[in-house]
Amino acid sequence: MNKRRCSQLIGLTTTLLIFGVGKEKLGVTTKIKVTTTRRKKLRICSKGPVRFGEKTITHISEIIIPIIDNILESMKQPLQNFNLSVSNLSAASVADKGTTINGFSADLPIFLAMLSAALKIPMSNGFAYTGHIASLEGSIGMVNGLLAKLKAAIIDKNIDTFVYPSPDSDISMSQLRPDEQNQLQLSIKESRHQIQSVSVCNICDAITGTVSNESIIRGLFNRNELPSGGQEEDLSEDVLTAAKYLLGSENQFFDLLAMNLNSGNRLKVIFLIRNWLKLHTHKNKYPANFGHKLKQFVISLPPVLRRLKFNKPLLSTKEILVVGQFAKDSDLSDVQILNEFASDKHNFSVEKISELDGNKYDTSLSFDKILNEINRDNLSAIIGNRIDTARTTYCLEKATVKSFEEFNQIIVSFYIHLKRHTLNGSAPINSFLAGPEAEALLIRTYSHKNGRNAALSQAISGINGGMRLVLDELTEYFKQEQYDR
Repeated sequence: MNKRRCSQLIGLTTTLLIFGVGKEKLGVTTKIKVTTTRRKKLRICSKGPVRFGEKTITHISEIIIPIIDNILESMKQPLQNFNLSVSNLSAASVADKGTTINGFSADLPIFLAMLSAALKIPMSNGFAYTGHIASLEGSIGMVNGLLAKLKAAIIDKNIDTFVYPSPDSDISMSQLRPDEQNQLQLSIKESRHQIQSVSVCNICDAITGTVSNESIIRGLFNRNELPSGGQEEDLSEDVLTAAKYLLGSENQFFDLLAMNLNSGNRLKVIFLIRNWLKLHTHKNKYPANFGHKLKQFVISLPPVLRRLKFNKPLLSTKEILVVGQFAKDSDLSDVQILNEFASDKHNFSVEKISELDGNKYDTSLSFDKILNEINRDNLSAIIGNRIDTARTTYCLEKATVKSFEEFNQIIVSFYIHLKRHTLNGSAPINSFLAGPEAEALLIRTYSHKNGRNAALSQAISGINGGMRLVLDELTEYFKQEQYDR
């Protein structure tokens, strides 16, 4: 799949229109553009050479806008009126002149463009959407010409994902003949090397499947809002779930921050940190424990990545002073840690492995508390997924180390990385105990494999994967210990 890199714009989505009938059907990608307006009486206005038919506008007014209103009210956001247009003329050019769009196959991209405009959430232009929103509960029904639309999405070099109604939903099953359903599924399967395809049953699927954490956090930045809890409404489960997801959360922010730290995207990390602090400054608040959390993220990075990408200041002293003025007495130690990120001489090295007995420290208390809150039937899957994620996101530049010091740095930072994912932010990680605890885990892991010196020799020689295999062994032993608790 050789597609262009996608950009993100507010109030702009891509849909697929069909011209012609029978074998002459031609799919065309077209941009849906939505802006909000202060106009008070008319909730929606169609503008431009490509217009929407009267029945389509009525359907949007009676189905789509009420869903938008429900989501906005649940999020404590003001209701909006909208201008709706087709922002390029590709569809009109196919028809030789201005045209009218009838039918409901553009419901889904119109809905998402309206949400994007109302919440100032940028949408990726790499998605092409089609789908009929068939009810106030947000169910998505089948549309005509899916195969022609799929072909059009594949041809468009800007599109890398085709979003369409699930053929397995109750609505689609009642609208498609078995042969049509089989043909659609076969075509989707055959095109998997050319384009990614995502089927959706309802608006919740569409939102959670195509609106990224980054878009939601950028929406918070654009609205100058901190994440909030919203309010409970007497709405369908799908609408409430969508609203809760769109509200954003601290976890979504820190997940996004961790992803960019692990990928070494220094500029994006700086952008996220600075805007997060600006949000709190605007609300006259200091972000509790932010310095501690940020430092834990940084010291859990592979040492080479930390040295190459994050050895220079991430913040200015002025930025810290501005947000620090809202710190309470209980926040002062955190401000001191945050101030390290403004220094050219900051020291984000992790504690060295100690000769102390790793079994001396009891690290089970906070984790045991988590275990009591989790259904035992799902525990193994949850633990395994978190630990596997920790291993796959910890990337080494090379498979060998040159010294015990380098080996030590990797072992301890990886151990912090493991703990951070396992605890999932539920408890702080004591960086002073990380060295002894990492040492104890290493000893336990290699107790039947010629000891920790064998691990060091393997990491230096690079045999059988070298340092990467050492981390794999630590991961599996750590995982088994969590299962056995």
